Amino acid sequence: MKLKHIAKVAKGKLHFADKERLDQDITRHEEKTVEITISEYRPKRSNQLNQYYWGAVVKIISDYTGYTKEETHELLKQTFLKKKVLVNDEWYDTTESTTKLNNKQMLVFIEQVKQWAAETFYLYIPDPHEKE
Repeated sequence: MKLKHIAKVAKGKLHFADKERLDQDITRHEEKTVEITISEYRPKRSNQLNQYYWGAVVKIISDYTGYTKEETHELLKQTFLKKKVLVNDEWYDTTESTTKLNNKQMLVFIEQVKQWAAETFYLYIPDPHEKE
């Protein structure tokens, strides 16, 4: 079982968000060898934002173009999330995964997509709070 704990590093020390739960998890592993990994914490994108992206943004464009939601998603990534990677001294085109975007980055991406859909297809994509 993988246990995750969030901590802030300050002056070379870890300050855990939930020290009590950390202590409980450590106690449960008494006399066991454990593996500890430290990586930068990246909050996950909210489920609501993800549902809005797939259920409204991608769906409206997909319905209009006739492409599947997955094809539409790939088109949007190719259009707005392009990046280049260097492999063996050669550059290759690829795209950033939307799963790597935090809420703020995802909102910027969605706004770019909505603007593009309006200019390209004359499609209006409502904001999440608007009724369809």
